[in-house]
Amino acid sequence: MDVKIDIRKIQKGMFVSELDRPWTDTDFLFQGFLIESDEQIQALQDQCSYVIVAQDKSLPGIFVAPPSKTQPQKRPQEAERPASYIQVEQKHRAPKPSNGGVAGFFGAIRQIGSELFNFRQASLSAYPAGSFFPAEESEDDKIAEVRRKQDIGKIREVFANYGDIPAEIADYPIKTTVEEELATAKETSRKFEEDITSSFILEMTGTDLSDRIEIAKDLLADVVESIIRNPNAMLLISNMKSMDNLTYHHAMDVAIMLVSFGRQLGLPKEELNEVALGGLLHDIGKSKIPSEIINKNKRLDLNEFELARKHVPHGVDIVAELEQLSHVVRQIVERHHERYDGQGYPAGLKGEEIGLYGSMAGIVETFSTITSHQPYAPARSSATAISTLVALRSQAFQSELVDQFIQVVGVYPIGSLVKLSTGEVGIVIKQNKLWRLQPMVTVMVGADGERLERQKTIDLVKFNQNNDNPISIITELPAGSYGIDPKDYFL
Repeated sequence: MDVKIDIRKIQKGMFVSELDRPWTDTDFLFQGFLIESDEQIQALQDQCSYVIVAQDKSLPGIFVAPPSKTQPQKRPQEAERPASYIQVEQKHRAPKPSNGGVAGFFGAIRQIGSELFNFRQASLSAYPAGSFFPAEESEDDKIAEVRRKQDIGKIREVFANYGDIPAEIADYPIKTTVEEELATAKETSRKFEEDITSSFILEMTGTDLSDRIEIAKDLLADVVESIIRNPNAMLLISNMKSMDNLTYHHAMDVAIMLVSFGRQLGLPKEELNEVALGGLLHDIGKSKIPSEIINKNKRLDLNEFELARKHVPHGVDIVAELEQLSHVVRQIVERHHERYDGQGYPAGLKGEEIGLYGSMAGIVETFSTITSHQPYAPARSSATAISTLVALRSQAFQSELVDQFIQVVGVYPIGSLVKLSTGEVGIVIKQNKLWRLQPMVTVMVGADGERLERQKTIDLVKFNQNNDNPISIITELPAGSYGIDPKDYFL
């Protein structure tokens, strides 16, 4: 007999037959196991609300008393605990924050944010208003810009010995508003998807590969130009992606986010074009992996898992035959699964050995995979993905790179549907670079759950500075909640 057990009541000797989520959404190697250690209990409590336990496979005496019928309290969709890693990243389970739960996730974000805040007096005196920053930037933007410059300096020092860093740091002022850029970004994205079909990666084989790459370069140039003018528009397009054509969209997501990331790091335009192509081709080796493994909707067994990992050396072999590809593209293909602590694959490179572009690609690819639908798991929230990256800061990923990537996408990206502490629901329309948990939100649903006749916009930073009862975001909601699909408003 199988029984549902509240995660707080599990104990050694129970045989776990099912979880409250797909096995591939966790880091357990086998589907069904006997709980034998406190570590297993902790891992289950980190990742589940309840489990299904097989009484007949559990140790004798475990069910002397009737099992608890306590219904677990539904957890918010945001990352109360760091998300487990994707199935090809099982070595890197995100550790539980020391103070646990929501406080752990938000505490980690606030800790990063407090580092920015601590620069307030020094940075404003070092860069007086009007002498360094554009007049239209807010004070918070100025402080965040000071930290960005410092982080870029640290990043350049880390990777300088490996010849990755361009001599000059490029600055890209925002030239258009999101509204102005959105039409161009939509047309650019539409044209790219039409000309580079959904089967782009899987169809790229020997004879026609060189020609198709040249076509891709021309199309990506338009993507890069849009991101240079205002990265938020193209990131918004990516965030609103269709759930069809998963292979294409994952490749395109990685390309868009890598360019936006590179823009944040001050890479020159020539490098941005190269990281765009690297993002599009990063998983090209999957063309050599059997489709039944790529598209399997269940957990891979150990042999399948090892076979799936070979997409990296396959990709290296493919790009080695193409003389027109730069070292930037080759590094992204070769090293996007390497990790800062040396626990990645295929070569187990560590720290700066991975190179700047491989390190960037690892962060971006992880974020995109977590937030995208996969054959084996549904998409998870951006907050979940950010939680994972924060938890792996200084371990799988270099700290300053993680911080700068979070600046690019935000804890709650533009277009995210969120629920506020007031009970109201709205859409994030603008980020605050300093106070990452307090974006600008257009409220569309009142505290009573009813749609508002007149929408209202709240700048959480300004509101909370001037009110004794601050408003916070308590969760990110899936598109369609309360009958709201952000695509209807942005696209």
